[in-house]
Amino acid sequence: MDKSTVRLRFANQTDIGRNPARIKNEDYSGQFEGEYGKLFIVCDGMGGAQGGEIASRLCVESVRNYFETNYLPGDERGLIAKAVDFAQDKILETVRNDPDLEGMGTTLVLLLIQEANYWFAHSGDSRIYLSRGGALNLLTKDHSEVQAMVDSGIITLEQAATHPQRNIITRAIGSSSYAPDISGPHKLQQDDVFLLCSDGLTEYVKDRELLQQMREEPMVACVNLVEMANERGGSDNITVQLIHVQQCSSFSLGSKDDIPVPRRKKGWPPVAVIGTVLIFLAAVVWYSLSLNKSPNQPGVKKAKTQVEERVAKHQKVKKAKKAKKPKKSKKAATQEIQTAQQTQPQANVLASVDQKLQAGSAIESYLAMLDKISVGGPKLQLKFFTGGPENQPVYILPGQAIYINYQALQDKNSYNMSKDQIEALITLAVAYARGKTPLTGSDWERKLTAPGTASIDETTYSNALALYSVYDEVNAKTLFNNDSRFGKYRNLIKAGTYNFIIDLPPKK
Repeated sequence: MDKSTVRLRFANQTDIGRNPARIKNEDYSGQFEGEYGKLFIVCDGMGGAQGGEIASRLCVESVRNYFETNYLPGDERGLIAKAVDFAQDKILETVRNDPDLEGMGTTLVLLLIQEANYWFAHSGDSRIYLSRGGALNLLTKDHSEVQAMVDSGIITLEQAATHPQRNIITRAIGSSSYAPDISGPHKLQQDDVFLLCSDGLTEYVKDRELLQQMREEPMVACVNLVEMANERGGSDNITVQLIHVQQCSSFSLGSKDDIPVPRRKKGWPPVAVIGTVLIFLAAVVWYSLSLNKSPNQPGVKKAKTQVEERVAKHQKVKKAKKAKKPKKSKKAATQEIQTAQQTQPQANVLASVDQKLQAGSAIESYLAMLDKISVGGPKLQLKFFTGGPENQPVYILPGQAIYINYQALQDKNSYNMSKDQIEALITLAVAYARGKTPLTGSDWERKLTAPGTASIDETTYSNALALYSVYDEVNAKTLFNNDSRFGKYRNLIKAGTYNFIIDLPPKK
């Protein structure tokens, strides 16, 4: 097993879709970590009533439980196979205990990352893609009627995309034919990006669009992909997980199992290169000939005189610039040194916080909002993060950045905030950050996460309202003061020096 440093950034997004006939989300996903490595799963349930919802959740939880209680190093393929068998048994047992759930089942895609290796498995028509070296690779092949027709040459891939039987699958966990296709180990490479998704995404989004979005920050890409599928119909539940390999330091000479990447065709060197070589050779010949000339020859004297004139001119200009350059006072020099000493630790802390929180760029619409409310104050960065405890969804680096756990804030099973409520929270963090001491020091991590008990004071809240009015004057007061909108979160927020703890709102 390779010993290597691997750092991942990941995000996920799920949505019920736009079909009014679908009242529940039958997709289910999970990301888990243990001795076995990092495990990512997406399931798309089926079976009518609440069967699909139950089957997908039960499959994810059963696979996870098996991994956590039965892991033995060195047999990862066997572990995956046995974990899926365990999930199959759990689903069949549930059906036996409740005959109304007869016929329920679920697709499965699974990705296991362990050090510098990865394994994947699938059953059904949910998919795993890998973006590597600018190319998109579909790692899985659908277990479906239309895929069988394509393999047999009966229809083309283009015809399969609109075939009336494209949603009929030939394999699923919970059915008699369920055994997954398992592959691995394969070697990870730095900047690999994996996409796990249900068919609610691939029904509407083309491969070239997937590849384009996989170049974005994981959370931004997930949000964009779900929005694209919904805007084009959203007839099914949509679930996406995106995993970016930020760092993979293991050295490998490659293996036959590596996913192939398109290579450049070999050909003649570019014309510019040939031209450069010819000019260089000509210069060498000219210089060689010039060495053989007598110093008393007119050509040599002229060249020597020209060189001396250019050197003298250059020294004259250099002295003039030096004379014009004002000398710094001792006080100014001291201030510059102090500024550098203060700025450098802050920059180091910012990079460390990014790494700890697995932070990335925010969605463009939120960045535009931040720009508008930052007039007259320090320009702050806005970042989305996925690490850290769920009840600390906001971290604040005064003068530098605001971090929010967008995934938790908009999750219907968590804070369930709307877009304007998240905007109001960001604005509150900006107002709270003003005048605060920058985060520095070797104990920055303790300071960053130290919980607070203070409520948001009236001045800070009023300042936030005023800032948001710059962005949306019409809705600002209602948004901040109405207890059914952002106002309901005011008394749930407890402010630390560099973070907000937010208690979950009571369920209705």
